[in-house]
Amino acid sequence: MEKPFAAYLGDEPYIFVCYAHEDRKIVYPEMVWLREQGANLWYDEGISAGKNWLAVIGDSLLGAASILFYISERSLKSDHCNREINLALSEGKGVVPIYLEDVELTSDLKVGLNRVQALHRGKDANYQQHLLSALGQTVEANPPSPSQKTKFHWPRSVQIGFTAAILLGVSWWYWQESQPSSPIEVEQTASIPAAAILNSAPKVRVPLQLDGWEDWKFDANPAPSMVISPDGKTVVFVARDSGGTSSLRVRRLEGLNTIELAGTEGAEQPFFSPDGRWIGYFDSGLMKRLSLSGGDPSIITNVKGVTYGASWGPDDRIYYAEGRSGLKSVSISGGNHQVVTQLNADRLEGSHRLPHYVPGQQVLLLSIFIGSPQKHETWALNLVTGEFHFLFDGLAPTYIDSGHIVFALAEIGPERSQEVIGGSLWAVPFDADSMALTGAKQLVQNAVAGREGTAYAVARSGTLIYLPKQGETVGELVLLDSNGSRMLAQGPMFQHPQFSNDGKSIAVTAIEEGKTPSIRIYGIESGAMRQFSEGARFPLWDPDDQGITFMKIDVGLVRQRLDSAKPVETVVRYKRMIVPDAWINEGQTLVYHAINPETSSHVYTLEFGNEPRKLFRLGAASPSITIDERWVAFCTLPHSVYVGSFPDATSLSTVTDSGCAPHWGAGDTRLYYQNFNRLWAVNVNIAQGIVFGERELITDLGYPGISLFDIDKIGRIVFARHTDTAPKPPVLMMNWASMLN
Repeated sequence: MEKPFAAYLGDEPYIFVCYAHEDRKIVYPEMVWLREQGANLWYDEGISAGKNWLAVIGDSLLGAASILFYISERSLKSDHCNREINLALSEGKGVVPIYLEDVELTSDLKVGLNRVQALHRGKDANYQQHLLSALGQTVEANPPSPSQKTKFHWPRSVQIGFTAAILLGVSWWYWQESQPSSPIEVEQTASIPAAAILNSAPKVRVPLQLDGWEDWKFDANPAPSMVISPDGKTVVFVARDSGGTSSLRVRRLEGLNTIELAGTEGAEQPFFSPDGRWIGYFDSGLMKRLSLSGGDPSIITNVKGVTYGASWGPDDRIYYAEGRSGLKSVSISGGNHQVVTQLNADRLEGSHRLPHYVPGQQVLLLSIFIGSPQKHETWALNLVTGEFHFLFDGLAPTYIDSGHIVFALAEIGPERSQEVIGGSLWAVPFDADSMALTGAKQLVQNAVAGREGTAYAVARSGTLIYLPKQGETVGELVLLDSNGSRMLAQGPMFQHPQFSNDGKSIAVTAIEEGKTPSIRIYGIESGAMRQFSEGARFPLWDPDDQGITFMKIDVGLVRQRLDSAKPVETVVRYKRMIVPDAWINEGQTLVYHAINPETSSHVYTLEFGNEPRKLFRLGAASPSITIDERWVAFCTLPHSVYVGSFPDATSLSTVTDSGCAPHWGAGDTRLYYQNFNRLWAVNVNIAQGIVFGERELITDLGYPGISLFDIDKIGRIVFARHTDTAPKPPVLMMNWASMLN
């Protein structure tokens, strides 16, 4: 069998291959595959006639970045292989042992190789992935030592396939932007540090496997569900189990395993301490912290309402955003609470969010949510002088060591009412001393998922992970009854399906990116779907099924007959989110909830001809009322469901601390609610003082979303389920920051 290609003889890093010629039918095809991944390989083809072959082999071995040793009975009996590997071990070279078969090492090789993680070619299902990772580790740890000052150009594929593989622990598939690499000058006795290797390569994007991470797909809260440690080596993220319960998981980027952090059930919005040894997070009205080296979580302080991220300063103070208010801070011991910022009512500021402490400075970056027109702005605050500087429109600012602020910017449709999901990432140079921008913003990455493109995390070093904007989302309208489930219709994203009172039709909000949301009506018997109203959301059938009350975008609640026999009637004028929930009092009174970014959500009743009347507690939403109108189930932000008496909501009982959108089932003996992307039900005995039974998982809704189901009078369930036609994994980006101006 002829040798497949010429040995590498250039100046770039290369891999020395040690094998027995009798194994060449196995080894040569693998060498060809490695070469296709961009590896430079030296093997015994590279000995020219007339050369001292021992000297050539010795020089080639000592100059290699890594040694690949194929272990078999033949190679262990080979004097050449034994001399080469013993020389490599004595010189401290990185060796990657690959067992071609089960065989015992000779006593001299045991001493050097027993402490090295070996690969088993025929037994490892992920052998190629692990091989690239192992080679990447040895290349990083054992750079070549040139005999004179030399310029090394790391090949793009070597950088991605090897160095990135050990950092990511991912498969060898990758994609990247073609950019010229920059040379690194290395002195005679110098070694190439890992950071220099990374910064020398072109901009690279690599898929990243994070087991259980699905939290950024569709989340209205822009606070992060994943963070990277300041040194860029550790990722902590929110994952959810089959029951929808969140917890924190950690992954070292140089490893392959994801580990769940014990005791973090219910955790959201993690944030790192400046030294990377602690992780802080929110959990059901509490702020907690946990050492990554082990131990139990400890409570820092109580928080109120929805939280919008936190940042841990070097003075052991944590700056955080809660509710619709300015920023606050607290010491890690839980004391010395301080108000950091206050809302400016004249500017219609709804909340201050997403704080980020600039390392080494007394400067805090933050996002300000403006209620009308709705947008996010990024500001800088001098914590010593209290001076505020406006920086730019955008949100989720993070300062990196290159002197830039990375931030997210929403994608804007032609009209404000059009549904646009996702955004892009930008970077802009920033001088912390003057709190001023020193250059123009530059695009880092477009088509990023999350609220306004906030599905990203970046370390001080510039290591960046983002979730790509997903592929086309397929929506399904599904009917679930005693006979099982069946798909009624397929199309765009569906939201807020509502049975008509006679159970013959379903009104549903249809959402297509770049288009104005609309309400459509599906006939269960006919199987036909027809358009009802453009620029509309959240349908509620009138008691006689002759019309629908719904939210008209930029107008408020309106009422429209199916036959258009009467003009559209405006019920409540309100330009923000307003949702009709139920008709009571024999159809004479409308129950609805409205969300005000400057305050909170509130439930109202409206008898026509009278003014709306507020009901029960501030922050309540999505009320569902029993048939006898004595009991109400509702949710509060961020994610709790309660049952209490109606209309005053006294005698409250907690159904769950992790749910929303409650609906009473047939007979008011069962309560259904949505938790993230799953539909649950719990039996309720109201006659005995609100007694709850065991909860039951009904179905998985695919993508998480808002109000995705309804129940009719005979217990049938209609729900919206969403899937990606081509789901995309998280992506790690390297070496992009060095290209910024």
